[in-house]
Amino acid sequence: MLVSVSPDPAQAGSRKRPKPVAWSAGVPAAVLKHVVVLPWNDPDACEKILDKHGRDIAALLVDPLLGIGGILPPREGFLERLREVTARLGILLLFDEVISFRVAPGGAQERFGIRPDLTTLGKIIGGGLAVGAFGGRADVMNYYDPRGGRGRINHGGTFNANPLTMAGGVATMQQLTPDAYARLDALGERLRTGVTKLLRRLKHPGQVTGVGSLFCLHWTKTRLTDYRSSRPTDAGAPQHVFMGLLNEGILLSQRGLGACSLAMGDAEVDRFVEALGRVLQSQA
Repeated sequence: MLVSVSPDPAQAGSRKRPKPVAWSAGVPAAVLKHVVVLPWNDPDACEKILDKHGRDIAALLVDPLLGIGGILPPREGFLERLREVTARLGILLLFDEVISFRVAPGGAQERFGIRPDLTTLGKIIGGGLAVGAFGGRADVMNYYDPRGGRGRINHGGTFNANPLTMAGGVATMQQLTPDAYARLDALGERLRTGVTKLLRRLKHPGQVTGVGSLFCLHWTKTRLTDYRSSRPTDAGAPQHVFMGLLNEGILLSQRGLGACSLAMGDAEVDRFVEALGRVLQSQA
């Protein structure tokens, strides 16, 4: 699936009908022929593309918060339309909740009220230990059931159901109570509000997006709707901010994605905003 993850728009075709672009060396050209790319937050264009390819498409994989685009929430009705069209055409709808799962006990699908056919999970469910998981509709998962011999689809792995990881995951889920989620939401909102006020005060061209405890810094004034609109006006800005915050003792992803945790409080959030202010002022 290393296709059109964060492509150069000059190579990615039109916004309404994106072209598949290899994200890494080693992706065979044949793979690109079997992957269709859809435009985020454009339900009409998505439906048109899906209708054109119809039942040739096995599954539609979507991150419900567009993590690679910088935590850009779906427009009202966008995910609902994808659910409707995939159901009509017999296409499996897969939610990549590796990042977005942390926004509610049932992930983004609970928060937005959309039920996919399959879900991929990771990170959060292992309590900091290496983990990945997937699950969904019983009729699909039954293909992996090894009882009575072997599953129709093999799913071997050295670390499958690793006991230590499973114990860490159970302990994490037990800590994520309704009160814990409310606290995480409050921390995320405090951070996003603080960053927005900071950018306005400094008159710095930037924005912050996010849902729940997730946030992402964007170094553009363009109205954010999709990956293309989220690309920074100054290509070097994300790296400059990343390094500046690193020197302040704060680690984000290099593209500006971060998350609040239960180990944090208001003081840590305020420290982040203050540190970001120093970084931006040092670059002025």
